[in-house]
This record gives sequence, structure tokens and C-alpha cells, in this order.
Amino acid sequence: MLFLVVGGVLLVGCKKNNTSPTPPVTSAGTVLGSELSVVLKPTSATLANDAYLLYNGAVTFQSSPTQQNLTNCRQLWINASADYELSAAALFGPNGSIGADPGSLINTYPIDTAGINKIVSSAATFNLAYIDSLPPYLTGLHGMEFELYGISGTKTATQFSPQQLSYITGVALSIATYTGQVDTLWSSYPFANAGSGSSIYATQTAAFSDLVMAIANITETDGIYKLKGIFLNGSDILQESPFANNSITDIENNLAGVSNIYYGQYNNVKGTGLSAFVSQNNVALDQRIKSDLMAAQKAVGSITVPLSQAIHTQSAQIQLALNACDSLDDDLKVSLLTYMNANTN
Repeated sequence: MLFLVVGGVLLVGCKKNNTSPTPPVTSAGTVLGSELSVVLKPTSATLANDAYLLYNGAVTFQSSPTQQNLTNCRQLWINASADYELSAAALFGPNGSIGADPGSLINTYPIDTAGINKIVSSAATFNLAYIDSLPPYLTGLHGMEFELYGISGTKTATQFSPQQLSYITGVALSIATYTGQVDTLWSSYPFANAGSGSSIYATQTAAFSDLVMAIANITETDGIYKLKGIFLNGSDILQESPFANNSITDIENNLAGVSNIYYGQYNNVKGTGLSAFVSQNNVALDQRIKSDLMAAQKAVGSITVPLSQAIHTQSAQIQLALNACDSLDDDLKVSLLTYMNANTN
């Protein structure tokens, strides 16, 4: 240590303090604002845009029912379906305004295939008013899926009747209309200002409760309804997307939606998510949620054949996946919710 006296002032030379500065505290308000602007609004906007593209694809296929246009329309359906499953991690507020999954007018399953066959065999005019008058199990993404793919998933362009083509276009218009309405509602939804003038959320705790329960509920849906119910019954009739063989992908997209919200990111844009708020006070909880989320995603990804086959040939993988979803659900619904309630106002 070096001592110097300069102008009567004692200067003490010592080693530089290498202690890292205390990181800034992530506020609840920052998380709410980021979740809304980085995740919730963009997810909704993408769904609305892809639903509109799906409608355009349906119109094209109806006017020119070629095999290529059928292939294009199916791909547009897959895109919109993926967007919906991502958004299903936030089935509250605007996303719950037209009914929560699986009772949604957009995404009810299982559907009534006999009922759909009956209406497309009728002389009905499939305009928006008629489609929206139907019960949800006769319309939505999965009613459209049934007609696009057929019961066996092998339907060709030459097998479509004019009424089936008209039904597909009518349903696509309904989906585009509803997703557009939801997107508009998200643009002005008073979520970020919860506890500070919000017309819906008197407290930030209430807003976080909706957010946490949304990601917990879709995780529970994946484990109990999309996997366990089908597995225990040994029947694929309860699948979400059986005609396109897309049921496992649906679950993967649900979990990706959960991940987007927990980390506060979407489409390579990184914001401030729940993880940042949890980790500053409870590293162990944050790590457990991350670990269980990764385990659930890995377990679902280990199912390598369509779900209708997997219930008979990959029972071990399905059991592992539903167990992982159950563990993640407990993390979110119990531990995370308790943490957020105790640390927000």
C-alpha cells in the first residue's frame, strides 16, 4: 500500500475493487410492458396475418382446385395452426374474448366429421354469417383441416366438391375475421399499465396471475388432454390435428409459446420476461422452471411418429412427455404463481 501526502491531503493508494456492480433490479412494470410489446402483440399480429394469407389461399384453391393449390393451401393452414398454438400460451384477455381453447370458435377439437359431411352435402351458402352460426365443432381450424386433408389425410384435388371448396373458404374467412378482431383488441389492451390506471387490472399481481395461469393451463392441456387422455383411452379420436398428422407439432408449438412468455422473447427479439424477474430473487426456482420446460420440450420431441401411431408404438415416450408436462405445470401453477403473488403489488 502506498501513502502520499500532497498539499496536506493524505492519499491512500490501494488495489482496485474487483467486485461487480449490483445488477439493475428488473421491475414488475418492465416485465409487463415487455411481455406485451415483445411477445403478446407480435404473436397475435403474426396469427392474424397468416390467417389472412390462409383465406387468400383458400380463395385461390376454390377458384382453381389444382393439386399445387391444394398443397399451398395446406401449407398455409399449417402456418396459421402453428401461430395459433403459440398464441394458446396466452389464452386470456383478447385471446379469451371469443372463448378459450378447446371451446374456441377458432380451434375447437375434436370436431364432428359426420356433421361437417352433412352440411357440405346440403345446399347451404357458406358465407360468414352462416359459418359463424354453426356450433364450433363444425368449423374452425380443425373443420378446415378435415376438409383439406380428408379422413385419411390423402385427399387429392380431384376429390373436392364445389360445396367443400366453398366451405373451406367460408371457414378461412371466419378464422381470419376472428384473429383480426383479437389482434385489434391486443393493440389497446391495458396490460402494461396494470396497477397504474388499467381499466382491467387494479394490481400488477392480477395481470401476472392471468399470464402465469395462461402458460400453466396450456401446459396442463398438453399433458392431460392432448397426451394422457388419448394414451389412456388408446384412441386417436381425441387428437387435436389427426387429419394432417400435426398433433405432436401442436404440442411442441404450445410449449414454444410457454417458452416465449417465460423468457420474454419472440421471433429472435429478446425482451424482459418472467425469468428475469424470478432469477433476481430465486435462482433455484428459475433454474427449475427452465430445466422442466426443456425436459418437456425434449420429451415431446422424442415422439417420432404421428400420435395415432405413437399411442400404440411409443408408449414410453408418451408417458415421459406427459410426466414432464405435469411437472412443468406444477412449477408454473404452484411455485411460479406463489412467487409472483409474493413479489408484486
